[in-house]
Amino acid sequence: MQQEINDIGKFSKTSEEFGSFTNKLPIGQKYHSIKSHFVSSINYKFPIRFLHQCRRGFQSRYLSEYPWMVYSPSVDGAFCKHCALRYLCIAAKIYKSAFVNKPFKNWHKLQEKAKRHKQMKYYHDAMIATESFLNSVENPE
Repeated sequence: MQQEINDIGKFSKTSEEFGSFTNKLPIGQKYHSIKSHFVSSINYKFPIRFLHQCRRGFQSRYLSEYPWMVYSPSVDGAFCKHCALRYLCIAAKIYKSAFVNKPFKNWHKLQEKAKRHKQMKYYHDAMIATESFLNSVENPE
């Protein structure tokens, strides 16, 4: 169960399932998903696929370059930890958006898409909501 909580992507076969899963998470599991998501070991081998004539795959350095990003080994994709857990609040504005309710896997466009994602209003709203949520759990008074 612990790994399932850490691995949001495991539950995202469709955007509807993803939204249903994130909406039903108890507060403690949402907190844990934000604070203790999957972190690869130094020796972890990310899957490699051929994309556009090149071998490509997720790299652990992405997690330090994009602190909002989490990797899901079960779907070999990346999510925004802030937006993914706020999916139902922003679903009306976006549908099937990478990093939000479906995994990002297009590694050769990661820098471009991550930069664009971080500039979106829904990302900033989700970051504020995440900070507020974490503060309310850590400081319940």
